[in-house]
Amino acid sequence: MYALTHKKIIAEIIAAHKRGVDTTLYLDKGMANGTCKKYIALLQKEGVPIFIREKGGLLHHKSALIDTTYIFGSANWSASGFQKNEETLLFIKDPPEKLLLNMNTFLKNTKYYSKALPNILKEN
Repeated sequence: MYALTHKKIIAEIIAAHKRGVDTTLYLDKGMANGTCKKYIALLQKEGVPIFIREKGGLLHHKSALIDTTYIFGSANWSASGFQKNEETLLFIKDPPEKLLLNMNTFLKNTKYYSKALPNILKEN
């Protein structure tokens, strides 16, 4: 995810994590140290694992794999991305095998180039 600042989405991620759902986030390094910092601190406080991609360039994806639904589009996961901007967001339930293979390859590569974010961020 490039930007994750939508309060309702963050609350749902935390709730899912508390229910025992595997909730692993991969975020852009620059955004994690900037706009998303206070939200990451909240997620970390609740124990949600967060990884930051170390490879050069932006992790500019705005996508998620939730259960058997692949979600992607142009929207940052922020209030503006969902409420103000004109964006595209596509939900594909039970994606075709080729798309699922591509998504899993992307996640595998993202994981390879990422490291766990140390729990050093503090809430403001």
